[in-house]
Order: sequence, then C-alpha cells, then structure tokens
Amino acid sequence: MRARAFALLVCCSLGCSDGASREKPPAAPSDPAALTEKEAVDPAVAAPAPEQPAKPPLPPSEPWIREGFAAVSIRDEVPLCVFSDYEEHHKFEFFEQVKRQKLKADSPVVIGAFGPWCVNEACDDRPSLQCSVEREGNTLVVHSRYWGARKQGPCKDGVCQPVTAGCLSAALEAGDYTVQHGSESFPFRVPGVLRRPCFGDPLTPPEP
Repeated sequence: MRARAFALLVCCSLGCSDGASREKPPAAPSDPAALTEKEAVDPAVAAPAPEQPAKPPLPPSEPWIREGFAAVSIRDEVPLCVFSDYEEHHKFEFFEQVKRQKLKADSPVVIGAFGPWCVNEACDDRPSLQCSVEREGNTLVVHSRYWGARKQGPCKDGVCQPVTAGCLSAALEAGDYTVQHGSESFPFRVPGVLRRPCFGDPLTPPEP
C-alpha cells in the first residue's frame, strides 16, 4: 500500500500523463510551391538567363594604317631593271642610278624592282616591295607588288628613301629574251651588254 502511494507521488511530481496528453512534435516545414506545368518543362521560365553583353565592334581590316593615311597597293607597274647578278643589283638604290649590265650565257639574271615614286618618311608609311619571275619559253614574266600607306591631304616631299626588291631567273642560254611586266615589255640578248638596263617610268603618287 505504501509502495503504490509513493509511485503515485513520484509520477505526479514529474508531470506524468498518458499518451493522449503528450507534447506534439514540431511540424515539418511546408514543401515549396509546386512548379507549374510550363515551368517543369522549360526551366528558363522559372530562371531566366542573364542578359548577354553586346559584342564589341570588329577591328578595322587594316589596323596598321595611321590616322591621316590611306592604304596604297600597286601591282606590276613599278620601274624594273635587268642585272647580271645580285651584287650588281645591290650597288644601286634608285633605278636612275643603274649603269649598263653585261650578261653572260648559261647564267641567271636578276630582275630589280624599285619604288614607284620618291618614297619618303614625310608622305609614306611602311612601304614594302616584292617581285617574282617565271620563265615561259624565251619570256620572263615578272610580277611586282608595292604596298604601304600614303598621307592624305597636303604633303611636302622629303628625302627619297630606297625601296627595292630583287628576284632571280633560271639560267638563260644564249638567245633573245623578253621581260614582260604588266603592260610593259623589254627585249634583251644573252650574251650581251645592256646600256639601258631599266624600263618603266616612276608613277605619280595617288591624289589625297
């Protein structure tokens, strides 16, 4: 009897209760709102993509040209000279200086190309010149190209600067030959002496 009364006293002091009166566990967090049918199919609707930055403009086709200058390209029009070899070609900076040339049989010749006008730092920028030669029978077909930039507007010519290029032909046996360069042609004989080894006139610089 005493044991039962003690048990009842302990239970009351600890707050005993039956299962119905026990404290309820905390409620689970609610689920996020369900996606609509369109959002479930197309995620971009729920999370739009960030706006893409505008593309930068394309660079100019000839970025090397300085402000106030314009590109110049000349094909198969510059003055040419026929030399016996590269050593002779390197002796002369301008075609007006070239002296007669002695050509030998069974040896190549060098075709020298020169700047189209008085190329100078005051009016011209980054001048370049190249040439090539190919034999077709007894004709040497020469191609040349000058390119650079020419100042726009008034331009006071300065000191002429040498702009040259040389190209080597195949060995030429004795005979008569012709150099074909654009609309110009130049006959010569091997072996022989060219008292006037140059042809073609300087060009007029382009208008500003």
